Amino acid sequence: MKAEVLQETSDTSQATLPVAALEHLTGPMRGTTPWIAEKDINITLSPRRIIHVGPGLVGRGDSELIAHFRRSGDTFEIEATSDRTIWVNGKAIRSVLLKHHDMIEFGETGPMSRYVIFPNGQS
Repeated sequence: MKAEVLQETSDTSQATLPVAALEHLTGPMRGTTPWIAEKDINITLSPRRIIHVGPGLVGRGDSELIAHFRRSGDTFEIEATSDRTIWVNGKAIRSVLLKHHDMIEFGETGPMSRYVIFPNGQS
């Protein structure tokens, strides 16, 4: 009787893409954590400093589009809209690839959020 050998195969083409989250640290959204999993995400900011995160957002009511997140490999790139300023780790940016635990300040008066990446889509 022949013994069967079972081999584990790993199909990296089926690997789950990382997801990210914004841990809101200041402002009216403090303590909330929206997820970023889609390829393109828009960020809007209201005059009361309320952040909305989602695909296709262009502005809701009095909210203005402030930034875009775009998937870039295993992380996301953040890009400020043309008339807004975003700070990442204390530096004003137009566009930058984000790293785990980067601090993002949306606009001159905040709010501030921490970028967290979860490899393989796991929290």
